[in-house]
Amino acid sequence: MQTNNLFTPEPLKNQLKSYLAWFIATSFVFFQFFLQTATSVMSDVWVKDFHLNTIELSNLSAAFYYSYVLMQIPVGILYDRFKAKNILIVAAALLSAGCTILTLAPNYEIAVWGRVLMGFGSAFGFVGMLKIIINNFVANKFALMLGLSESISMLGVTLSVVFLAHFLTNHSWRLMMGACSVLAFLLIFAVTFLLHDKPASTAKPKASLFEIAAQVKVLMLNKQVILGSMYAFFMFSIVNAFTSLWGVSFLTNTYPFSHPLASSMVSVVFIGIAMGGPLNGFLSKKYHKHTKIMVGGVICACITTALIILVPNLSEGLMFGCLFLAGVFCSVYVQALAVIKDSVDSRIQATALATSNMIIMASAPLLQLLIGALLSNHSFGFASSNALNYRLALAVLPIGLFIAVVISFYIKEPVKQVHHR
Repeated sequence: MQTNNLFTPEPLKNQLKSYLAWFIATSFVFFQFFLQTATSVMSDVWVKDFHLNTIELSNLSAAFYYSYVLMQIPVGILYDRFKAKNILIVAAALLSAGCTILTLAPNYEIAVWGRVLMGFGSAFGFVGMLKIIINNFVANKFALMLGLSESISMLGVTLSVVFLAHFLTNHSWRLMMGACSVLAFLLIFAVTFLLHDKPASTAKPKASLFEIAAQVKVLMLNKQVILGSMYAFFMFSIVNAFTSLWGVSFLTNTYPFSHPLASSMVSVVFIGIAMGGPLNGFLSKKYHKHTKIMVGGVICACITTALIILVPNLSEGLMFGCLFLAGVFCSVYVQALAVIKDSVDSRIQATALATSNMIIMASAPLLQLLIGALLSNHSFGFASSNALNYRLALAVLPIGLFIAVVISFYIKEPVKQVHHR
C-alpha cells in the first residue's frame, strides 16, 4: 500500500518505477496534445484535399473532441475502479486505429470517423496521467508533477508543430499521420512492459450503477468542481480554439506572415505553457494558495489575449512575446485542477478530475465551431474585410477570459484535502 508520509522515504527502485510510470503517461498526453494541435498546421491541406468550407473544417477538427468529451465521466469511473495500465493499453490501440483510418481516408466523412476514434483513444490519456500521479506521489507534489508533465508535453508539441509545418512543405500529411499510427502502436509496448502500476492508497468505490449515479450527482452539485471547471474551460480555450485550429489562419489572414512563420508563432504558446507549468507547481507547493494565483493568472491572460486578437499592427517580435505570455498565463489552469482534487473525497478523485476535464475540453468543439460559424457568416455582416472578420470571430476568446476573471473571485481555497480511509 502506498504511504503519503512525507518522512518515510521510498526505496530508490520504487521511486524510479514511479517516475518511469509518470514519464510514460506524460508521453501519452504529449502525443494526444500533438494530435489536437496538428490540426492548425494541417488545416490548409485538409481544405484542399477534402474540399472543405470553414464549417466542415471546424467539424473535422472538432470530431476529435466529440468522443473525447463524452467519454470523460466513463473514463474517470473506470480509473477509479481498474488499473491504469490495462486501460492505457486499450486506449493506445484505439488511438493507433484512429490514426490509421485518417491516414487512409478517401473522403471527408471517413476522415471525421477517424478523428472520432482518435478522440476516443485520447480520452483516457490525461486522466490516466493524473491517476498515476495521485497513486505514485505524495499529495503536495500533485501540482508540481502535473506542471512538469505539462512542460514536457508542451515543449514536445512546440518542436513537433514547427517540424510538421516544414515537413508539409515537401511531404504529404498522410505520411505524417501514418507515422503517428506507428508511434501509437509503440506506446502499447511501452505501457505493457515498462509502466509499473502502483495500487491506489484508498479502497475502491462500489461499482453499482446506483453508486456511480450518486457520485456523478454529487460532483455536478459541487460548486467548487463546477466553478473550477468553468474557469479552466475559458483559460484552456487559448489552446483548444486558438492553437489547435484557428491560430495559424488568424495570423496569416491578419498579418503578412508566411505559413511556417505563423506556425512557429503559435508554437510559442506551448513554450509559455511549458515554462509556466513548473512555476505554477512551485508556487502552489510553496504558498498553498491556489486561488490567488488563479485570479492573477486569468487577469493577465485576458489582457494578453485581447492584445493578440484585437490590436492591429503588432510587430513580429511583440506578437511572439504576447503569444509566449499567453501560454505562461494559460498554464495557471492547472491550479483549478488542484482545487478540484482537494475538494472531493479521495475515492472519487479520478471521476472528479475526469468530469472537470470533460467540461474543459468541451471548449474545443464549442468554440471551434462557433468561430467557424462566425467566419462563415462574416461576423453577422459586421466584417468589412477578411482581417476584421478574423478579429471579430476570435474576439470570443478574450470575452470568455473576462468571464473567467469574474468566476475566479468565487472559487474558494480548499480548507484541507478530503480523504476517506
